Amino acid sequence: MDEESREGLLVFVLSEHGPLRRALRDLLGGEGMEVVGESASAAEALALIAELRPRVLVLDSRTPDRNPFRVLRRARDVLPTLGCVALISYPHQRPAPPAVPPGCVFVLREIANHNLPAAIRDAAAKERAPEGAPNGTATGRAGA
Repeated sequence: MDEESREGLLVFVLSEHGPLRRALRDLLGGEGMEVVGESASAAEALALIAELRPRVLVLDSRTPDRNPFRVLRRARDVLPTLGCVALISYPHQRPAPPAVPPGCVFVLREIANHNLPAAIRDAAAKERAPEGAPNGTATGRAGA
């Protein structure tokens, strides 16, 4: 089933933290988005992303088995228009280009504030800039 035939914005969540994945599923489901897949492992995430074809990848900046931005680059080999929201714990954690692929939206990992759905919609709407282009995204809060 392709993206157009399903309801809502399709999202994949990559985080080693099970409670965070569950909280994101609940939050985004209440916003009309569908979490089509989730994983604690970068390797598993890559296989699932290729199969499930989400519109946006929400990734935790701490992924145990691989740099999360390498995961995004590899996923974009299969889905070039894949949007990205990176969850960070502190505003100063935002990596600088060229470590971060273009178009990543950074959001603080405080899930209670409902800015995350807006960030996901923003990531889904972004045009993909060429690799190496600056990221013109601001860090927002995903929670209060």
